[in-house]
Amino acid sequence: MPGLVKVLVLALLALGAWYGFRQFKRWQERDGARLRRRPANETARGRAVEAEDMVQCRVCGTYVASRRSSACARQDCPYRQG
Repeated sequence: MPGLVKVLVLALLALGAWYGFRQFKRWQERDGARLRRRPANETARGRAVEAEDMVQCRVCGTYVASRRSSACARQDCPYRQG
């Protein structure tokens, strides 16, 4: 009799693991499909991401964002304020 209980417990554990794996796979597929439907320029919170143009600094040669550019450490930087 104790051997039969062990076999039943093992069978229930195997069945539970199989069911959990199946549910996990369904969740992954559903989540993957939702991510594939999202437009490429949208973040996880649903807001659109705007791209910024980059311009090359004519003094030091590094690229900076054209809208929110910040000055580098050089005195002759064209993006220096004041």
